[in-house]
Amino acid sequence: LRVRFAVHGRADAAVSDYVRRTRMGSKLIDRLDAEWEWLSRSRKGSRALHRWAEQDAELREFHDLAELVQFVHRRDRACEGDRVLYRLVCRAITDDLAARTVLACMMPGAKNLTCGYLWAHADADESAAAVIAAMWERIRTYPCERRPAKIGGSSRPLIGASGSRGRPAPAPWR
Repeated sequence: LRVRFAVHGRADAAVSDYVRRTRMGSKLIDRLDAEWEWLSRSRKGSRALHRWAEQDAELREFHDLAELVQFVHRRDRACEGDRVLYRLVCRAITDDLAARTVLACMMPGAKNLTCGYLWAHADADESAAAVIAAMWERIRTYPCERRPAKIGGSSRPLIGASGSRGRPAPAPWR
């Protein structure tokens, strides 16, 4: 099966290179996923979740951080998941583990953005580093007072400005 598509007006050789690099993956993202697998079920994570749950009723129903992230990803409970994410992102300004938990919640989007910005970077790791750095900055400086809902929806405009090293954002897929 051969699929032809254009990426920013370039085709054939550029597309095959793009597809090859996309399938290779990012070591950075693999390491972040492995770290999260351990951290989400660690004693440190459990203590932090317990501490947060003492102050936020929305966080009391979770046994560990992995369960919290799975809940945020549920499409059938999107509003509730957004409230949980909002509680975390407000804590993330001063709490490293809350910020890391928000990043874990946003990793599916980070992976998609990494693939979407491969054209602007030398390889998948460079693209992932740019996306993760921009997301981390956004997480740590999120304007909780101005935007209390749709937390996950705020990363794409930010990445478009900083994830492509000043190059124009990619055209939407059609």
